[in-house]
Amino acid sequence: MTTSTASTCEGCGTTERAVQHSTQLDVTWCERCYGEYANRLMVRQDGAGATNAEVAIAGEPNRRLLDQLIAGLREFLHLPDAGHVLFALGIATGAELDGDSAWGQIIGPPAMSKTEAIRITDRRADERVDDLTPASLLSWTPGRNPRPTGILARAGGRCFATISDFSTVLSRTERFGEHGLYALLRRAHDGRVQRDLGNAKGPLVWEGRLTLLAASTPKIDDFCTHADALGPRWIYLRMPNESANDRAQVMRKAREHPDLDELRRPIQDLAARLIDEAAKAARDLELPEAVAIAVDEAANVCVLGRATISRNPYGRREIIGLPVIEGPARVVKQLSLLARGVLGLGLTHEETAALVCRVALDSIPEARRRVLEALSNGTVISTAQTARTSGATRTVAYRALEELAAIGIAEDVAESDEDEEASRGHRSAWRLIGPDAETIARVVSREVTRDSPSPHHSPPQYKGEYGGTTSISGHSAGESV
Repeated sequence: MTTSTASTCEGCGTTERAVQHSTQLDVTWCERCYGEYANRLMVRQDGAGATNAEVAIAGEPNRRLLDQLIAGLREFLHLPDAGHVLFALGIATGAELDGDSAWGQIIGPPAMSKTEAIRITDRRADERVDDLTPASLLSWTPGRNPRPTGILARAGGRCFATISDFSTVLSRTERFGEHGLYALLRRAHDGRVQRDLGNAKGPLVWEGRLTLLAASTPKIDDFCTHADALGPRWIYLRMPNESANDRAQVMRKAREHPDLDELRRPIQDLAARLIDEAAKAARDLELPEAVAIAVDEAANVCVLGRATISRNPYGRREIIGLPVIEGPARVVKQLSLLARGVLGLGLTHEETAALVCRVALDSIPEARRRVLEALSNGTVISTAQTARTSGATRTVAYRALEELAAIGIAEDVAESDEDEEASRGHRSAWRLIGPDAETIARVVSREVTRDSPSPHHSPPQYKGEYGGTTSISGHSAGESV
């Protein structure tokens, strides 16, 4: 519902044209801005909530806040790829919404500003975790009158927790065999944890909604127990390797800003305000059709690409089992929540679809994802060509190709029963097959990278009012694995 008012338009700042006010969202805009964004989104009035067009208008001031935040980060960080910042803000915004939660991890080499992206959400995080064990999640206090304690107990029914270095959690678990943590996290993701401990009179039960945002190095792909036990619960965003020019810019910023505490505080305050406003805008938002299609296609590619493949740990490491492909429902919900969050931040449909596709592909094991992208142009390429395009060694590329063939989305057109030994020698020709081949190509083309020599069209760009132009996608097909 809108009413006329003499206020300033929050979309363009004009006071010269007639301005209308949304009584549902407490937002004002001029007729031109209303018409522009009503055309951008499919208007749907359900009688109770705001229309998608009104939500879009509410997102425009949020876009200005986002531009300010990115510009503030660029004062002390070299930030050619803002994807991890948008991802962190999207997960934090999703923590304020209802429904199943999304757990996100930012994956990148050490000292790549992963922690900075997570720390901007500190004002809205209920818990900032350095170590994670079953006892730190949920336990009893010692003494005659024990009380529930731990992260879940302190936060209550809704918890948003950040973990600045999840690699230490993985290392501790692998070293000391604390695999019970994974089972506990699985139950926490599903919304209910019950622990029966020692001589306690009754079980310790927590019910609620837990959202996790963590950072890790690429070594996470090597932790097989984590991937098998908990992998489907997470969505990832991988940061690209830095070029020589990027490293030079990073060193310059580090010299100019040795102390970041004073610079972080206003960024964290701005991020808290942005998350609150984005959650308001996203709460009544239904995904536009174009974004919903991108979510469905990206989720389908994600579950196929990260299917579990069992290999013999010795000798040639042959595949010894059938692929286990997870259902797409959980990934669809997670990507939908992320999409709503970043739309609330003010991203366009194209930018949102690009980020969703990037996250879906990044949630696939790194080598397998790169090989999948190398095959996505629809041509037949050899193992050697795949290795060169993906930046992997022939052995790594061949194993990834084998796994994609086992999943049923790639085939070796040169292989025959009589030519098995030649296939093992990597003299093969590969292509995508099946009904999902076109979907894979579309998802890859949506997230195509800022500096990739790929023949696909140019990537969507994040065009900040204050911060210049930054790519939503951040991979380079020529990076080494």
